[in-house]
Amino acid sequence: MERVEKGGGLKKVEKRIGEKKKKEKEIALRAMTSVFTYERISLWQAKGSESLMTLQFSWSLALLFYLFYIVFVLVKGEPKKKRSKTHGKNSDKLQKQLGGLKIQITLTKLKGKPTGPNSSFLVNDIGFVVRTYAPLNVKQWRNVEKKDVDKMIERITSKYDMDMSLTHVSTYIKNALQRRFVDFRHKLKKHFDSFPTLEEAKQNKHEDGQEEWNFLCDRYASDQFKERSNKNAINRSHLTYNHKGGSKSFSAHEEEIEAKTGEQLSAIDYFEAEEMLSMKNETTLPDGTVTLIDDEIVLGVLGHKFGYFKGPSKSVSREDTMLDKHLEEKLETQQQELVTTKQELVETKQELGEAKQEIQELKENQKKFEELLHKIMEGQQPPP
Repeated sequence: MERVEKGGGLKKVEKRIGEKKKKEKEIALRAMTSVFTYERISLWQAKGSESLMTLQFSWSLALLFYLFYIVFVLVKGEPKKKRSKTHGKNSDKLQKQLGGLKIQITLTKLKGKPTGPNSSFLVNDIGFVVRTYAPLNVKQWRNVEKKDVDKMIERITSKYDMDMSLTHVSTYIKNALQRRFVDFRHKLKKHFDSFPTLEEAKQNKHEDGQEEWNFLCDRYASDQFKERSNKNAINRSHLTYNHKGGSKSFSAHEEEIEAKTGEQLSAIDYFEAEEMLSMKNETTLPDGTVTLIDDEIVLGVLGHKFGYFKGPSKSVSREDTMLDKHLEEKLETQQQELVTTKQELVETKQELGEAKQEIQELKENQKKFEELLHKIMEGQQPPP
């Protein structure tokens, strides 16, 4: 079921709220002016004890209106601005400026994530596509049918120039769809938690279809989901570092910095913790040679445990990273040994050839000696 998101309206709402605040201020000031005017009249007409009572009443009334002004006008303040949902309008404008051509996206195999000036458009549009076209009446992302996933991918590739035949491109798009699906379901769960009972939550559905919302409410209220949710909450509390780069990925920030400085950054440059910097300084020799690689320093700070390496790439486990480095070192050593063995083999072949030549010469000399000896023996024999 497709869902059409409500567009715009935020600026109009803010304008109406601002006008309401302005009217409240005018009413409060008008009330205070009236009170003080009444006070001056009371003082002018006051006589005897009645003047004192009138003065006290006017001051109390003025104080009451002043407190009203402080509490409901000043303390409440302006409405807090929240980040609105993305609707793909920015990318639509960009595509229109390009004359209807697809938006270029840089997605290299090395980084594994989109980079460049248009990367944030792609990230936002993936979220919009998931919120609009992803079916929500499923337990998990793996239960989403392939035709629905292909439909969402088609929506994205119709706007962005990407080669989905490349493994690293298709892998990123599918993983990004899954992450946005999980994020959106999390927001729906927060909306469900804002109501005390299941019945009340169903009556106050989210902007999605009622059928899908009822399915989600029943799922969120199940004991199995609650148990799993509690376990996930405990696991999230163990995170040592969260991404704080906004909608841009580590790779996008890395590319921007490299373009400005002209230098290629390493993993250590993305973390400014003093512990990592001190480790880097401690492991540097006087001639500038670093004994520990940057990724190992990051692992030392974030901790080496089962899970994934919190670096610029996606889905790279710590164990796999260290294993790859170990295998690379082992492969390099074996290659060096292979080169040495080949050289020794060539030398051995040369020595063997020389030995064969010497043996052949010895055989020829021995044959000549035998022929000479035979002639001598024939010359010494007496005639018959």
